[in-house]
Amino acid sequence: MRALTQSIVTQAVLFFALVRLISAQSQLKEKSHEKTTHPAKRFDGARFTYYDVGLGTCGHYNKPSDFIVALNSAQYDNGDYCSATITITYGGKSTQAVIMDEATIPSSALGCSGCPYASLALSKGLFSFFASPDVGTIYGEWVIASSSS
Repeated sequence: MRALTQSIVTQAVLFFALVRLISAQSQLKEKSHEKTTHPAKRFDGARFTYYDVGLGTCGHYNKPSDFIVALNSAQYDNGDYCSATITITYGGKSTQAVIMDEATIPSSALGCSGCPYASLALSKGLFSFFASPDVGTIYGEWVIASSSS
């Protein structure tokens, strides 16, 4: 009888330990899905090109006239910056745009080969706000104004 009681107590302790472990993992998963707040950083001398927009990696269809950008892969961070508003400055002009895509395609499709850190591929409408598309590449600054994260 004593052995049976000890066995039941041991099983109960193991059961409650398992329930606690599962509960802790569930809370950890919930927290890992919460978006983090990214600090506002300014990127000076960043490379800007333009590209043909469409269905972006953030899951939305975009038009060439939309003021959107594709963020370089090094900073894209699995989409954590999707829908973040950025402020772009070039040649004395400044405007806001939204991150809606990832610049993953090397070559002329995005206008930048490999799209280095801090670089952006702008929609044609946005690029035209700053310069003629004939220029191809410009260098300016940008900062994350707000994040949906």
